Amino acid sequence: MFCTGGYPADCRTTKPVITILSFGFQDYLKYRRRTRAGRALYALRKQTVEPVFGIIKGVMGVRQFLTRGLENVQNEWTRVCLAWNFKRMAVLRP
Repeated sequence: MFCTGGYPADCRTTKPVITILSFGFQDYLKYRRRTRAGRALYALRKQTVEPVFGIIKGVMGVRQFLTRGLENVQNEWTRVCLAWNFKRMAVLRP
């Protein structure tokens, strides 16, 4: 029994089943990761960029920008990257 008026919770005895099919970008990425070339490309992210952002967010505590405006945010990001590079140089220095 389904009603057209009133509160839906009062009218329905069973919930209608809704199936949503989407073949968007997320599905494409899942497909790409299943291929051999896609897995190799995805594995590169783990060794190049992803750890840097994780350390900047987790260890250095930079989770959001403190300034407004594109130019100010770019300057702040430059300072964050500079701090990261100094940190790496100190670790890698013999």
